[in-house]
Amino acid sequence: MLMGVLLAHATLPEVASVEKVALPDGISVSMATLSPDGSYAVISPLSGSGLSLLDLSTKEITEISKTASPMMLEFSADGQNLLFRESATDSSHHRLVSLKAYNVKEGKTITIVDKSRSLEGFSVDGQTAVAVENGRMRTRALGSAPRTTGRAALSIKYGKLCVTNNGVTTTISPLGNECNSYLWPTLSPDGTRILAFGVGTGAFTCNLDGSDVRVLGMVRAPKWLDNEVVVAMEDYDNGTVTTESSIKAFAADGSENAMLTNNDVVAVFPSAANGRVAFTTPAGEMYIINLK
Repeated sequence: MLMGVLLAHATLPEVASVEKVALPDGISVSMATLSPDGSYAVISPLSGSGLSLLDLSTKEITEISKTASPMMLEFSADGQNLLFRESATDSSHHRLVSLKAYNVKEGKTITIVDKSRSLEGFSVDGQTAVAVENGRMRTRALGSAPRTTGRAALSIKYGKLCVTNNGVTTTISPLGNECNSYLWPTLSPDGTRILAFGVGTGAFTCNLDGSDVRVLGMVRAPKWLDNEVVVAMEDYDNGTVTTESSIKAFAADGSENAMLTNNDVVAVFPSAANGRVAFTTPAGEMYIINLK
């Protein structure tokens, strides 16, 4: 069993164990995103596109979509609904993106936004799907509860970071005008802070208006563990393939960080929830870090 590196800082979690997930025969994964309670993961194949649900107890796999993207997945707080994107092209070879919601209990998919050329971002507010299309907010209830729009939605437009709050979309520049490209924006669980990656700077957190920027360093694919802790990958390549990568935990204020994995594995694309961190390897393996 791969051993984790124990963390020394009280504000950061410690590693209890790191275990390799026994995937069904013939299954290799490129990314694995944990559900809010950590009971299942949404996985994508190492080659090709598509999403499937992997029950981490039974190892049963349920296909969600053959063409969906594993990037920017959003869950409802109870983990019963998953928002994801599917891409297509029209007769003029324009790229179209649909936003869909998958209900885990019912195994059914509904369309939130159909074949758009301007879907810029999306999120889940309670049991409400929130989409930002051409700078405007659209909502749809995912269950019987009334729609809510109290939580901000993040989006990227022409590389710029945008925040939609109360139906109004504002472009913010937390890293100044010299940064023209942002990636991986997510809201903290309490909805008060942004975590994102700025090309040339690295991962950072900030307020919804772009103030109080805290740079975490040149690490990629950052994800919230909770309101105070972020996980991300520190990767290196030779220009062709990833040669070394580890998962690190960061205080969201940038004050400290620590390793969660060691050099025994090339660990990429972390996902965190409920005291667990999932990651994959370039070879298609999947691991779970159990925290304490």
